[in-house]
Amino acid sequence: MGLCKGNRGNLMQHWTVAEVFEILKGQHRNLHLITTHSMAPWAIPEKIEQERLCRRVFRAAGERLANLPNPTVYESAWKLLDVVSGLPYPSTAAFATRLWPAKGISISLCEFDSKTADEIEGWITCDDAQRHFTHKVLLRGDWRASIQSPLSWGNSDADCLYIEMDPMRYDATRKPPRETTQPHNLYPEDLELLCKKMPQQAKKVVLQISSFNTQNNNMPLDTQLNSMANVLAIGGFTLQCQTRVGMQMASFVFTKGVQLNCGDLNLRFATWLEGIL
Repeated sequence: MGLCKGNRGNLMQHWTVAEVFEILKGQHRNLHLITTHSMAPWAIPEKIEQERLCRRVFRAAGERLANLPNPTVYESAWKLLDVVSGLPYPSTAAFATRLWPAKGISISLCEFDSKTADEIEGWITCDDAQRHFTHKVLLRGDWRASIQSPLSWGNSDADCLYIEMDPMRYDATRKPPRETTQPHNLYPEDLELLCKKMPQQAKKVVLQISSFNTQNNNMPLDTQLNSMANVLAIGGFTLQCQTRVGMQMASFVFTKGVQLNCGDLNLRFATWLEGIL
């Protein structure tokens, strides 16, 4: 069983996915989901010494599921996945089976780590995934190579494309030529590549990028956001909404050809998270 990041970031990431999916369901019938840094379908939060809230936050969030009178969309989906006490924790693809109507969604999952990819491969052949997804594919290796395959972009039935990028960190510095390119990190040139390789027929696109690391505040979230926004503007993307855990981590949602009207999304997330901590 794989490890997830083991902090409030995964809650933020998937709470945001759930809320945006709920908006998109009112606008689109068919969705194609691409995850560039896929988790194992069920993962155990990693114990990180400097993150003392790690497992406690996951357990507290999971324990709320049993008796909530007015659960959020995220909590309702988590509960339907029959998770007890917040462990183990479902991936974006697993959440999608409860957040989007069956046979209205297809997925392409990119994963660099071979062990995690093996777990994903086993999951996408199970009965639940077979019933739910119209098209599903696992692309092993670096997502930068995977997006050059037509398989990553799904079929023509989807009227909206949702790309979720969940790197270990976003590095806004430009170092041409870069000495090392880590498969688990995200760089400005990666976003340029994504825009360049995106099919011309992809007119309605949602791009969610989650960042969990300010690199000891050497790269604040606002610096990261400005870098992303500047690069993505060339591809026709604009920032629609964001959720943040203080100034430590954030999920940024950009769109092309889609209006989300998210309103006070960040305030609602902060209020929800306060109820757990």
